[in-house]
Amino acid sequence: MKKVMHGDKIKATIEKQGDKEQAEPESLIEPMLTRFIAKVRFNKDKKLQVLVDHPSINQPIGAQQAKSVKRRITRRRLGRCKFKNSPIT
Repeated sequence: MKKVMHGDKIKATIEKQGDKEQAEPESLIEPMLTRFIAKVRFNKDKKLQVLVDHPSINQPIGAQQAKSVKRRITRRRLGRCKFKNSPIT
């Protein structure tokens, strides 16, 4: 299953497996988030992740530092983030 966030508007197909129906996302119509505030953290592999400050999103999102940002990023710092692409697009 492709990753989507709560509140994303998607185009999906309904697949039936036994007596259950499941939506399989095809494309992203409109993301819920475009700009947001988030806390910075690093995972075990030292990769940058952000924790969105929103009540319905509790999963960390993988991130990359913009080339225009020259500051060193530290843990637990708040930052303004811009959502550029989705795994579904």
